[in-house]
Amino acid sequence: MTWLNKARHLDAPKERVQKKYSNSWRFRIAPDTVGPKDILILPGSFSNIEGDVQGMPFWQTLKHYFYDPQKKKFRSFMCGKAFNKECYACHRQYDKDDKRLQIRKANLWPVVHLDWHYRVENEYGDAPYFVQAENRAQEREFDDLETHTKVFGRPGFMELGKGHQEMLLDILSNVVSQCVGCLEHDFDNNGKIEVCAWSCSSCGAVLEDIETTSLNRDEWRKFGQSRKTCASCRNKDFPKEVVGCTQCPTAIRTEIYDVVIPLVKQGSGKDTSINLGFGMMPKYIDEYDVYDLNGNKVPLLDRMEGNVRIYDKTLQEQVINYLPDLKSLLEVEAEREFQEDIILN
Repeated sequence: MTWLNKARHLDAPKERVQKKYSNSWRFRIAPDTVGPKDILILPGSFSNIEGDVQGMPFWQTLKHYFYDPQKKKFRSFMCGKAFNKECYACHRQYDKDDKRLQIRKANLWPVVHLDWHYRVENEYGDAPYFVQAENRAQEREFDDLETHTKVFGRPGFMELGKGHQEMLLDILSNVVSQCVGCLEHDFDNNGKIEVCAWSCSSCGAVLEDIETTSLNRDEWRKFGQSRKTCASCRNKDFPKEVVGCTQCPTAIRTEIYDVVIPLVKQGSGKDTSINLGFGMMPKYIDEYDVYDLNGNKVPLLDRMEGNVRIYDKTLQEQVINYLPDLKSLLEVEAEREFQEDIILN
């Protein structure tokens, strides 16, 4: 009677197959054209794609971009190479010459968007995520839901391609040119940081000194952007800068984690840029206020412990602690089943 069991199996209800699902879109934060978003960059340490450059504040990785012109369907997802996996999308793009696929570098920055949001812990057991009310009516609706907690801030990541990455780096280069050591003195403004010398990161020997260098301005500016071999210890690495300030004796370079940056997107289509909001400047975190759960203003920066920034307790516990590990969040997109479902279905 084996055949009868098989026959009945043909018409039996099929078990529901759970598709591979990526939750990353819920944590993607992007500047938009509506108005500036106050962005706090979170301290992080990542590597580049090859893994030979460490200690970067963003994760440089590879992503596939899929566009089906017939279905008007666009999706982007991680390349398997980013997780040392065999990549189905690479196979389709290179071995099958699938013109719907492209691969590009992407730069992922862990950030917090500082504005009112709701943290959602729904009845389906999904990992908590954050949404923003579109209007006052929706705000009142969210206020009445037990699954929604009103918080000031949303954790996530900014994903930037080559062009927007360069624009952000230009903004950040202006930030880090300011001296925070001037705050210890009675100056009205921050002085400018100047690189006085380049030294070996291993033994400290001076590689180039501004008083004796034969490098021109552009060569001096770019000296720290490539590895140099130290004549004293033969260590080959990126040189360490020795800095001074144009107006104070205690030169301390501002770090990108010391400020909140009001970012806005301008333009449309493929011709877009990211800039500071019109007439706006980055604001130091010790001068920036956030809000607790009762709507009371509190300083964003609670205190410094050495070089570690201790943020307001509510911001840390109710917002920042809910940022998932980026690699764990995105790894599902590198799996064959996930990529097949996008490309074939």
